Amino acid sequence: MHDYLHQWVIRNLVLAASIGLCGFALLSDQTSAGPSSPSMSSDSGVCEKEEDCFQAAAMPKERFGKALNKEQVLLLKLDRLQRVMERFPATIWAKRAGVLSGVLLLERNPAVAIQFLRAAQRDLPVLDDYIRLWTGEALMNLGNAKQAADMFESIPQAVPDSAGIPKSVRDDMIIAPFNDAEAVDALVREHKDDLAGVIVEPFQRIIPPEPGFLAAVRKTTADNGVPLIFDEVVTGFRLAYGGAQEYYGVVPDLCTLGKVIGGGFPLAAIAGKAEIMAHFDKSKVGDENYLVQIGTLSGNPVAAAAGLATMAILKRPGAYERIHATGKELMAALDGLLRQAGIPAQISGEPPLWDVVFTDQKVRDYRGTLAGDPELMRRFNLLLRERGILKGESKYYISLAHTDDDIAFTIDAWKDAIKELKA
Repeated sequence: MHDYLHQWVIRNLVLAASIGLCGFALLSDQTSAGPSSPSMSSDSGVCEKEEDCFQAAAMPKERFGKALNKEQVLLLKLDRLQRVMERFPATIWAKRAGVLSGVLLLERNPAVAIQFLRAAQRDLPVLDDYIRLWTGEALMNLGNAKQAADMFESIPQAVPDSAGIPKSVRDDMIIAPFNDAEAVDALVREHKDDLAGVIVEPFQRIIPPEPGFLAAVRKTTADNGVPLIFDEVVTGFRLAYGGAQEYYGVVPDLCTLGKVIGGGFPLAAIAGKAEIMAHFDKSKVGDENYLVQIGTLSGNPVAAAAGLATMAILKRPGAYERIHATGKELMAALDGLLRQAGIPAQISGEPPLWDVVFTDQKVRDYRGTLAGDPELMRRFNLLLRERGILKGESKYYISLAHTDDDIAFTIDAWKDAIKELKA
């Protein structure tokens, strides 16, 4: 357990460096603490600006021409950070210096590390998850496993959603939060030599990617030689004819397809770059690299015919424009009705695929959906089914089959259900 959590600490230290917390890492090539340090006077540690003082905590590996050992470097860094906290006690740089001091003391003096971390936590909300992580590591070092576990609750971990999934599968996964490009980048860089691939739903259930997120993941995986895989079982042919790849303008190395591709019949497909797909062809890659791909329903003629017919309909001019227009009209209508009723709610998704989350908080990842009121959602869905809207527990799926009459019927059902929901 401790080794697993320690790996999380290492990953997030990398992340912290990437966002500027560990600014000393950017200056570690300096060879003296004299004029090359920003606004420094000799090696006295005197500096004029908060930022320069914080950066000056990047103690060089030499002092007065003498090489320093690891322990000496640590002590000198801590000394410089202490000066920042004393000279600029109310600034953001003092808080960052406190956090960095805590990180440096995780093993050497975990009790003091906890004091530093907790003192800065309130003033650095953007680093809350990471401060909790480092605090948990310090608690582990003190032997307080139960308190540490409470700290680690905020860190994403692989959790099976069904019985029968071996523990070994969980242990072979690293989970990164959706819509957090910096976290993904840090994890990929840390584990690039061990990663078989990065798998992501480009549109996660009802959560759209924030602008730039998928492009950042694409760049990170490409830069580090890790295949990017899109799970497009839901989004394929739904957001656009080219799926989420076309809709968001980001192309992965591999993708999986299902549902729409079979026109309602059991059919699935894998698509990808030629050099990867070649592994399904023994004549191209040989016995050692050949990947077997067989299935009872592979190439099923009924499903294939239904899929081709569906795709022919979706290719007709204006098909996706109509789907998106219908979705936008319904999303706006439900949002307006809930606002008018004074019920806190977020409409989350894209026009062809979306739902409501009963919360006043913005929904940007899976944990955001957990902030919703599940009982209110259950009652709302039940009221809708009683009024002829056959919606499941999550998601509205918009179809070309939906007519203007269907839209009007749905809005009327919402109006009636919301009245009862509020009563």
